[in-house]
Amino acid sequence: MFVKDIIARIILSGDAKLLALLVDTDPIVELYSDEIDLRASNMTAQRISTYMKNKVLSDYQTEVRGLQGAVIDVFKGKNSMQYTIEAFPHKLSEYSEMTEFTADELFARTKDFTNKYGTH
Repeated sequence: MFVKDIIARIILSGDAKLLALLVDTDPIVELYSDEIDLRASNMTAQRISTYMKNKVLSDYQTEVRGLQGAVIDVFKGKNSMQYTIEAFPHKLSEYSEMTEFTADELFARTKDFTNKYGTH
């Protein structure tokens, strides 16, 4: 698809030099066209996957900021045991700086905390 689109644009341009190159390279392009299209599709899929991961992390960080406010309100400040030991032992920055490699641990901590105190 990608390669064929470029070829179509060259043909439509009518540029004699480009058309001459196209004739010379046509057998090579035909040979590798499917491979190039497959790689372009894979790159697109990877970009979408990365975007979705980043979106999930960003949305989670927003939720955690809300949780922080609730924990402060319910447990009367940042010095409570629930805040300093259970919910935010390394402060909120741990969540702000999270990566896909630390996310599982932080997701589990948040889940455990909200399950424990969800009806508080």
